[in-house]
Amino acid sequence: MSKTKRGRPVSGEGERVFVLWRQLGEPSPHRSELAKAFFGKQYEEASGTTRRQMRDRVREHLLRQMDREIAKLQAELSTRESVIAHFHNA
Repeated sequence: MSKTKRGRPVSGEGERVFVLWRQLGEPSPHRSELAKAFFGKQYEEASGTTRRQMRDRVREHLLRQMDREIAKLQAELSTRESVIAHFHNA
């Protein structure tokens, strides 16, 4: 059985958006602050429709990355719980 992950490869943009979001103090992903910081001058020069698309894109990256972070934390917690249970039962 192959150990490769299925689906589209992760681009890395989600992680960059997540880090930026944390650096900015975790602003609402529904407002412009995160998109402005991520896209910079490109955001400022964009039309209203394009800005909305940029906000949507950043928000989707952030939400996907949050899901990945939650999955990592759950896996880590599960591992710790099994180690604790092992020593408790020993």
